[in-house]
Amino acid sequence: MVRRATRLTKIHEQDEKRKERMEQQFELGQKMHQSLIERLQSGDQQLQEGKKRKEIETSYTSIEEFPEGTNSDRVRVCSKDKTVLFPLFGRPVPVHCSNITSVSCSVAGAISTLRVNLDIPKQNTTDPIRPEFVGLSFIKELTFQSADPKAFVLIEKKIREWKRQRTQRESDRKKRAVIISQGSLVKFPTATAPKLRQVKIYLPGRTKGNENGQLIAHANGFRFVSTKGNTFDLLYKTIRYAIFQPAWKSETKVILHFHLYGPISAVMKGTTSRGSIPTAQDVQIYAQVDSLSSVASSSRRSYKEEMQEEVRMRREIKKRVRDFVQFITRVREHLKKREEDGKDDRFKFQAPKEKFGFKGSSGRLFYPAAHCLVSLTKLPHVVVPWDDVEFVVFERLVMRLSSFDLTFVFKDLSQEPYQIRAVPFEYLEQLQDFFNNFEIKYFTSTTSIGWAMIAKKLLKDEKSYRDFLLEEGGWPALFGERVLDEDEVEEEEPEEEVFKEYSDEGSEFVDEEDSDEFVDEDELEKEMEERKAEKKRREQADDESSEEETEEEDWEEQQRRAKLEDAKKMRAQERGQPFSDGGQLRRKKHRFL
Repeated sequence: MVRRATRLTKIHEQDEKRKERMEQQFELGQKMHQSLIERLQSGDQQLQEGKKRKEIETSYTSIEEFPEGTNSDRVRVCSKDKTVLFPLFGRPVPVHCSNITSVSCSVAGAISTLRVNLDIPKQNTTDPIRPEFVGLSFIKELTFQSADPKAFVLIEKKIREWKRQRTQRESDRKKRAVIISQGSLVKFPTATAPKLRQVKIYLPGRTKGNENGQLIAHANGFRFVSTKGNTFDLLYKTIRYAIFQPAWKSETKVILHFHLYGPISAVMKGTTSRGSIPTAQDVQIYAQVDSLSSVASSSRRSYKEEMQEEVRMRREIKKRVRDFVQFITRVREHLKKREEDGKDDRFKFQAPKEKFGFKGSSGRLFYPAAHCLVSLTKLPHVVVPWDDVEFVVFERLVMRLSSFDLTFVFKDLSQEPYQIRAVPFEYLEQLQDFFNNFEIKYFTSTTSIGWAMIAKKLLKDEKSYRDFLLEEGGWPALFGERVLDEDEVEEEEPEEEVFKEYSDEGSEFVDEEDSDEFVDEDELEKEMEERKAEKKRREQADDESSEEETEEEDWEEQQRRAKLEDAKKMRAQERGQPFSDGGQLRRKKHRFL
């Protein structure tokens, strides 16, 4: 009885905790909705920018500009102008490579076929057609055939090469537009500068792997010097978060991760980069302890040798963690001096919380830190800043499933939401408590949400988003929550239907037989007696004959046990030894003495 009362007390405390969490989440939802309206009215809301119209590139403005020797019965490629001259209706028609979407060449017997798909204005879209295109007809596909099997091979190869170069130029142009210029590094004397030796650096976009070297802290930034003499500079003013993660559990990797305000050039001085410009918004310095261990022999090792190797690796990990901590301590002292001198590029080191970690899909581990959520052991590295998150959504939250999805929606609506799939259900309460303590609003959904469709519908223009917030109730209304009007009193407690979704969710965490109210021991005893009586009547009604046979078998078993105990007692008396019946005879004998 006491055990059941304790269990009901625990359930009651959990329900009270959920109720408080619901109330706080409701308040956070109202604050978030009002904040979104204020940002929209002030023009601070970052909406998805509309797609810029494609610029029409022309190669020639008149027939006189055509290259010499142009024929009206053959396809010609002009490498200088990146243009293809197609014979149409007995005259050459120029088409720039930017207006070609795809090209293919096939050979069937002695006949070679060239198919070219052209870029034409799309119909039935929100983007209106250009005024100069209204009333015109367009050619979508061109097909040419030749008796020469190799006639179109070079043409296809040339067009594909042009398109690849154009795509790379556009990508580099966009990267250059957002790359942060770091400036020059102010060096310390090499002898006095803090150093972190025997580490590796990971830069996204590098194809030659990670390089070994050492990290040196200078006056206004870090410099990584590889064993080959190549260098990479990282200034303090570009660092947003510096995250130190020691090796936990079975991990053998000590990490110092830098998350930047924006992408920087990831080219190391002394190396050459081919293709597009590599950029990086995350730079990781790490020490892999297992790579420092001795090479295992091909022969089998004994248990003692394996234990010695394990102890050696644990010691090496502790040593590497100590080196990282000492380096960070010296850098923090230097940053404190810079703050006293009035420098504004100071940043803080932070460490993730292991006890709040949770698993995602493919065994990826996520750990929350003071200012962000990180996953640094597997590629690609993930850093989700809390300041950039608008709200969180628990998707596929159905009790019969063993996992759910966790989606982070950012304040910058043009940024695609980040989703963590297949989070085990055992982390649900932990995550909800964590978000509630950090005052991060979260919603729940029993199905997966099509965020691409929502973005396409709501963020196509400012009017659609304004109507979504002001008339439709915004995000709280989308997830089934009620939005308070301005005329409603703030002191008034929310109605029960406001928490209907959360109450239904909370009720699934407890058994249906459990009650939310306290029950004393007398009531519990009466309830148990009634249940026993009801169970007995139900068994008697099911099969009376089977019950009689069971009772006879029980009576015969009791008689057999009684005879056996009498025989044991007589033999014990003959031998002059006390009869052992669970210690009962011995206790009686000591009592009479």
